[in-house]
Parts: sequence; C-alpha cells; structure tokens
Amino acid sequence: MGRPTKTKNTRSVKKLPYAQAAALLIELGVETLTDFRKMKSAGKRPPLIPANPEEFYKSEYVGWKEFIDAGRSSTPQYLSVPTYSQVKALNTYHRIDTKTKYAKALADGIYPPGTPSRPDNYYPEWHSWDDFLAEYSFIPFTEARRFARTLGLRNSSEWREYCRGGSKPPDIPVLPDRDYPEFISWQDFLVED
Repeated sequence: MGRPTKTKNTRSVKKLPYAQAAALLIELGVETLTDFRKMKSAGKRPPLIPANPEEFYKSEYVGWKEFIDAGRSSTPQYLSVPTYSQVKALNTYHRIDTKTKYAKALADGIYPPGTPSRPDNYYPEWHSWDDFLAEYSFIPFTEARRFARTLGLRNSSEWREYCRGGSKPPDIPVLPDRDYPEFISWQDFLVED
C-alpha cells in the first residue's frame, strides 16, 4: 500500500483580480458557466481563479456574462503559481530561513504573484519547512573566531548584545556554541590567548 497522494489546497494562493481571472479563463477556453463547472469538477481549475467567483468578487460580480466580458476587455497579466523548486531557489537566494521571514518576504513582494502563503498546504511535494527554507552554511569556525576576537568582547552576554545590534555578518551564527562543533568556550571564541 503506497503513501497517499497529497492534494493541493489552493486557499493560500492569492487570487487574480476580477478581470484578469476572467481573461485567464477565456485563454483556457472557458467562457460559459457550464464549462467552468466542468473544469472545477475535473480538478483543472487554476489556483489563481477562485472556486466561486460570484462569492469571491461579491462587490464586482453581476453575472457570469458580465464577468467574461470584463475578461475580454482586460489585458492578461496573470502568471502561474511558481513551482516548489522555484520558491525554494528564491528562499536560498534571499536567505529566507524561517517561516517569519517567508511571510514577510511574501508581504514585501519578493515572490511572484500566486506564491502560496501556506506552501505546506499547497505543494504535493512538500516535506517540511526545514527542507523548503534556505539552507546555507556559516563560514568556518576559525574564521568566525578570528572575526569575533577583533570585536573586543569578553563574554556571551556581550556577544548577544552585539548580535542584537544588527551588525553581525549573516554568515556567522548567533549561537556559535551550538552551531560549531569546534566551539570550546566563550573565552576561547572571543578572547585571544
């Protein structure tokens, strides 16, 4: 018995504006409500299109014909949802290594439109946040220690205070005692013999 296939939860994908959603449907050959319902029941509705346009676009939606007419007069500017691999590559490039940073980057527009806010509910290939977020390595311990010793700090409290100041290079860990197996003591890390 194989592992159950995970289905996409499209609620976390930001939907297209009213006219652009209709333009995408026209491009896909869906112009009638019947065609749309067939698309939905076949599981082929693009995640950028809401499952119920009449509910999602309450303030604009008058009827299906008007919805499609708005699409005909719209310049298509839609995109597809980026793949899992594409978003992972952006996480690495922008050094997005926490869920909080991911949410902020999403709000700041770092990702393309259609990037899911809940990738764990959307991508079938999802494994874990650790797998999805950026992985990058720190500089070697000896280089980090050499740098730390130039700061004139005497103990872990001063190191933490320095890290809170925001000037620590990103390739040196905040917790060198945890992240470097070679770490002996704060005295050894911060103060030259």
